[in-house]
Amino acid sequence: MQTIDHTTNPNFNTESIPSEQTFKISGTPLEVLQALAYVKALGGGHVRIGMGLLSAKHQYYLGHPAPPEMTGRLNAEDLEIIQSLAQNCGYIASIEPWAGEIVDWDMDKIDYTVDMDNRFNRHPMDRFGKVCNVHWTQWNQIKMKSWLNIPANVGRPTGKGLVITGSGWEARDTYKAWAQQGIGNASTFLGSEADYKEWVAVTGIKMTRQGYKHVAELAQWISGAQQVICTPGWGAAIAQAINQRYLVQSLPGVELWRNPWVIGERGNNGPF
Repeated sequence: MQTIDHTTNPNFNTESIPSEQTFKISGTPLEVLQALAYVKALGGGHVRIGMGLLSAKHQYYLGHPAPPEMTGRLNAEDLEIIQSLAQNCGYIASIEPWAGEIVDWDMDKIDYTVDMDNRFNRHPMDRFGKVCNVHWTQWNQIKMKSWLNIPANVGRPTGKGLVITGSGWEARDTYKAWAQQGIGNASTFLGSEADYKEWVAVTGIKMTRQGYKHVAELAQWISGAQQVICTPGWGAAIAQAINQRYLVQSLPGVELWRNPWVIGERGNNGPF
């Protein structure tokens, strides 16, 4: 197999000062965070976020409406969260709403490649490589590294190395084994009282609960954890972007290689 060495390629100098390149992405929060990996690989620059376009994108590219939770997104709250999560990334010059201007790299063109995924058996994130003219031998290298710089929280309780977060918990056989292992004693649940009650009702496992006011605060807990257990959402997207160890609730009917919440090649994450 041919491997191309991009060590001396300025487009892959991730330590350089951000360039004046411009990038646009109007996808889900997960897709936006994943797109930043390619922004970093291409030398950085200015990121423009398409606001409120998810419903139209789903209808145009996929032929059906977006899920109800994506109606009206990405919204101002999503933008502020993304800006907060990326504030320590030196390769990003700015993150602002897209105003219709022409950009150097239109990351939304990944939607044209949906039908090609099955042909190559590639991870959904690899579609960014296709539209960014990154050689396919580099896709795994980009996924194997972290692309967000999140400082760890310093207030994690002693002995509580496991962070659990999310909502929409579903029944799994593994919960019985987790309970027998006593993971509740080593865990902190990050989220609302309602999310915690749902977790306990589904799993039967109790632990200390900690609320958070902003997703950036959750991100610091995730960064400081030894491992994360979560459902698909901000928690899983952050854990993936910082290369943290995590388990994420599986998607029904979705093969492992097509699950965007998992990067199995890393060996430090997987579905449950």
